[in-house]
Amino acid sequence: MERTSWTVSPERKIRCAIISDAAAEGDDAFAIAHTMLSPRFDIQWISGCHYGGRSSNESKESLEKIKALFRHMRCSIKLVEGAGSPGDSGSDACRMIIEEAMKKDSRPFYLLCMGALTDLAAALKKQPDIAERMTAVWTGGAAYPDGGPEFNIRADTSAASTVFGSSLPFYQITNQAYLELGVSFTELELKLTGPLGRFLLAQLHSYADSKTAWSSLRSGETWTLGDNAVPAVLLHKNPYHYTYEDAREVNADGSYGRVLHSVRKLRVYSHMDSRLILEDFFAKVSLHDRKAEDCKIISE
Repeated sequence: MERTSWTVSPERKIRCAIISDAAAEGDDAFAIAHTMLSPRFDIQWISGCHYGGRSSNESKESLEKIKALFRHMRCSIKLVEGAGSPGDSGSDACRMIIEEAMKKDSRPFYLLCMGALTDLAAALKKQPDIAERMTAVWTGGAAYPDGGPEFNIRADTSAASTVFGSSLPFYQITNQAYLELGVSFTELELKLTGPLGRFLLAQLHSYADSKTAWSSLRSGETWTLGDNAVPAVLLHKNPYHYTYEDAREVNADGSYGRVLHSVRKLRVYSHMDSRLILEDFFAKVSLHDRKAEDCKIISE
């Protein structure tokens, strides 16, 4: 078999599913596309979830954002609706997590979490045995040991405490790490020149223009592709970028409280190889758009 950048041997492939609050931020579509374009991942389904429960339609809005990306990429991956608010325990995504984890499949199962941990916490409460049959990767929480305000952890602090207190193998990518994936709009303009690239950039501009003009955190020239860190740690497992930390209770403000139990450790990332992650993403989008253009030429 010819070796190319798009070839991954079967023993290196992993099952995964994605939960994303795609309507909450402009970078989720980038991370979902990165995962879809990486041949290591066999994506079973993708879910849209809430981002704090400020309105009753957040999970549906997130799902619509994902559907828009799928239409552009002509994708047919299964879509399911996630939790609609903090504490929601009856979502389709909760059921699907349990179903996927309990499958008889020799390949490891990873849940890629790009938002609140509501669905995962609900699944762990309903079926604790899944903790021995899967691994979760999540962008959320602030740096240890204190923690603090951070968007994804504050979307459902109770769910974070539940997940931290379980025995589930868990990779936490704190804001100390994911904020290293900064890009400028000028860089994106130069590197995202094909159909998928332009779609991603357009939806990011739309979000930035409509929702963050007031924010003192935004300069208007840069963004952070933080959720791309989730697939990245499964594409490039650099052991020097993480430590193992005691699992702690999560307070209402996102800070970390008491140690839940001394034997429970979380893999916590404090650094990202931004060059490798971002260039891998740009290259995969470019190759995808080049192949799409080739197909168009052939069909004509």
